[in-house]
Amino acid sequence: MSLGKRIFQILVLVAFLFSGGMFLWQALLSNPHLLPLARLNQPLPVFSAPSLFKPDQKITEQAFKGRATLLNIFATWCMPCQLEQPVLMDIHQHYSIPIMGVLYKDQPENGLQWLKQRGNPYVAVMLDPEGKLGMDLGVYGTPETYLIDQNGIIRYRHIGTLSMDDWQREFVPLIEQGSHTK
Repeated sequence: MSLGKRIFQILVLVAFLFSGGMFLWQALLSNPHLLPLARLNQPLPVFSAPSLFKPDQKITEQAFKGRATLLNIFATWCMPCQLEQPVLMDIHQHYSIPIMGVLYKDQPENGLQWLKQRGNPYVAVMLDPEGKLGMDLGVYGTPETYLIDQNGIIRYRHIGTLSMDDWQREFVPLIEQGSHTK
């Protein structure tokens, strides 16, 4: 192998490693809470999902019209969701905003047991066993919490475990603005 060809191969390898390292560095420095949401300021997708509590009944995007609502994507197998559950219970007990849940890629019996053991902050829970609704929403994983305005428009998305600090800093100001509540 000629020296010129060997130098060219080394330069290609160095360029590849450098660009891969730059992508990794950018990923490590990025804030996962700032991931883009194509549906931000757009209506909820059209959907029809069975209710956890009444499987013969369907819940649609129309259930989100009339007042601001939180939409929480959770799963019983999700460890961060376990940490988030007391926060949702606190919001349910101290704030007058309804919380709707989506049991994401999970079994109904697991969801029922989970809510019986940990408490139920939800006015309704939709089943999403294959993750289709989650995919339509652009869910990256569990948990995720959305603020939906009275017209069914997605106004905010929080990715990851919701804390009371997150609630106070991110959600309460939007709700208090009045533009997202009836």
